[in-house]
Amino acid sequence: MSRPTRLQLLKEPLLILAGAVVFGAYAFAWTPLTGLPGCPLHTLTGLYCPGCGTTRALVCLAHGDFAGALSNNALAAVLGPVSAVVFLRFSALRAAGRNVPLWGAPAWVAWGVGVVALLWAAFRYTPWGGWLLPD
Repeated sequence: MSRPTRLQLLKEPLLILAGAVVFGAYAFAWTPLTGLPGCPLHTLTGLYCPGCGTTRALVCLAHGDFAGALSNNALAAVLGPVSAVVFLRFSALRAAGRNVPLWGAPAWVAWGVGVVALLWAAFRYTPWGGWLLPD
């Protein structure tokens, strides 16, 4: 099997970047946080999922409002920039000609993120974590 070309290696990072740019432009253009699409789980049950407030948090991040992002979904406010750093590392490795997989982390990382998200959702319903519910 032949080695992939640099353009083939950059196809995935460029598609991800294009999607991020489109979402970032959309989020930046959306100044009022009212009118954003709501969470289907919250609409149906009244319960907040671990992702509730993520869209509003990302809109706040697009405007440079880290405090607003934290108040809407602190987990997303932290994982957003962390994901950007991981993406930049992945893209740099691909640009250097290394054929690293899109998901190169071990399975325990995915399980860990899932467990943290579930604990996050549960903690927001305790007396100590109620302040973490979305605005």
